Amino acid sequence: YQRADALFQSERLGAAVERFEALRRSEDEYVRGYATFRYALAQMNRERYEEAAAAFTAVLNEHRYAGCDVDAAFYLVVCLGQEREKEKAIAAANAFLKDYPDAPERYRMAMEQLKNELVQEWESPLYDLAGKMTHVAKKIEGGETGEPTQEKQKEIVAIIDELIKKAEQKEGQGKGGGGG
Repeated sequence: YQRADALFQSERLGAAVERFEALRRSEDEYVRGYATFRYALAQMNRERYEEAAAAFTAVLNEHRYAGCDVDAAFYLVVCLGQEREKEKAIAAANAFLKDYPDAPERYRMAMEQLKNELVQEWESPLYDLAGKMTHVAKKIEGGETGEPTQEKQKEIVAIIDELIKKAEQKEGQGKGGGGG
């Protein structure tokens, strides 16, 4: 565990992930719990948010005894937000605020702000579109160009097409009304 943590601290995240992954199969339940949490942190720092979210969820469901559940719940919302899973992220943010009323004030304030940003994204198609485009760009930069990334790209193009169509319809209505 110490070697894995040293790799994490020195930002050798790929190697740390491998070590923590092996430790997640330990017979010692505390080692499993802490390794799962640190694995999730390393994945989050590598911007592998889907893997991180799954591991943070495992901490919350299987390893609460490890004492890092407040942190895991907080970072789960961050990862879900980065993965553009807004419904899940908002639900997790609400659960955090309900389940951890005694969490440090900085966590609670940051969670309120994060939740508000997610709601704002939900309500604004352009804000949401920009976030999706940034997310896909990071996937491509990370070498993830397979089917899931391509599907997200198609989704972005469809959203852009729909926004253009709505703008053209609005423009056409304005011209027909006598003052375009």
